[in-house]
Amino acid sequence: MGSILSKEQLMIKAIEHQDINAMKILINDLTREQMNMMCKYIVPRNEYQYTILHLATWQNNPQLLNLLLDYADDLEIRDGFGWTPLMTAINRDSKENVKVLLNRGAKINCDFVQGMDLIAIAMAFHDTGMNIYIYIF
Repeated sequence: MGSILSKEQLMIKAIEHQDINAMKILINDLTREQMNMMCKYIVPRNEYQYTILHLATWQNNPQLLNLLLDYADDLEIRDGFGWTPLMTAINRDSKENVKVLLNRGAKINCDFVQGMDLIAIAMAFHDTGMNIYIYIF
């Protein structure tokens, strides 16, 4: 007998498989408030305590990320290491997701828990192009 997956587990699975259609079906079954909470849901059994929004950012797929950003009210939400979704996109070297997050209002002047700002994080990952993009934005 198979186990029944929660909506959160189904969303995580859809994000991990980058299944846009499955995400759209799940989103259609939820209210705006439920989707907002879904974005903040901490993915179980992960040492980094990242949210579904962080997971979507890590996938390096702007279409997937945009689906969630239509419902997210906190772009500065932190994972267990103090990273925001924008920091995650920079770490992932996802220029498209960085662009999406900045266009949606993510703050570039936020500090990492250890005192680094986003430009320092981009420099730490040796990404001159990302560094210039963030600086210009």
